[in-house]
Amino acid sequence: RIESLKLDLDTTKDKLCRNLTDLTSASRKISEVELQKTMVEAELGKHVEYLESELKGVRATFSERLSSLTSERDSLASKISELEFEKESVETELQLRIQFLQSDHDS
Repeated sequence: RIESLKLDLDTTKDKLCRNLTDLTSASRKISEVELQKTMVEAELGKHVEYLESELKGVRATFSERLSSLTSERDSLASKISELEFEKESVETELQLRIQFLQSDHDS
């Protein structure tokens, strides 16, 4: 009976040692994975910072370009208005000359 209990105790002790070894190995693997996770997060953080910086630059460039194009559009619209006014003035003057020449020719 004692021999049987000793054998059971030795078997239980071996199982506990294997379980402890397995737990230690699993704990090491968890630590390695956590370290890798931290490294990946740090690398991702660098990429996010870079992309945010690039995005700010693109936004600034876009804003400057939009402002420049808006100013150019306004300038062209003003020039078009001036040219339309000048065209109307020339057409009016031309009509008056035609009428003058017709009236001069009729008399």
